[in-house]
Amino acid sequence: MSLIKELIGVFIPRILAQNIIKANEDTYYYCRSNNPGKNEHDYLAMTYSARRRASVLVGNDSINEEQISILSYTETQQFAVLSPPNSIRALALYLLNKERPDLISEKHRDEFSILMEPVFTSKEKGTYDNWYEQTNSEKE
Repeated sequence: MSLIKELIGVFIPRILAQNIIKANEDTYYYCRSNNPGKNEHDYLAMTYSARRRASVLVGNDSINEEQISILSYTETQQFAVLSPPNSIRALALYLLNKERPDLISEKHRDEFSILMEPVFTSKEKGTYDNWYEQTNSEKE
């Protein structure tokens, strides 16, 4: 990401939102390429953990490592049944909403709803647990 785009993002909310989403997506793909053989939930949890650790480092979060470890799996489970790139896109939008709800646009809300519709439907039908088990079996 260029320095100019990062600086512009500080002043233009739409660009800042895009930068946050892209940072999470980049982290996800880095985790995938450097940790082969994991399942989707593992990659999403690694991405979530990295984001929370970064927030701690810059002083925006006071969470400890044990809490990060627990939350990384509980907060990402609902996205783990989706295939990439939908899984990470949904998580990135979720994290943007948690970190900076002021940056969420109607377009972001609509995109999140579309991505998550199959998850919400499977939970309503009672098929989510089976779907999760099928898509997140132990890989290693």
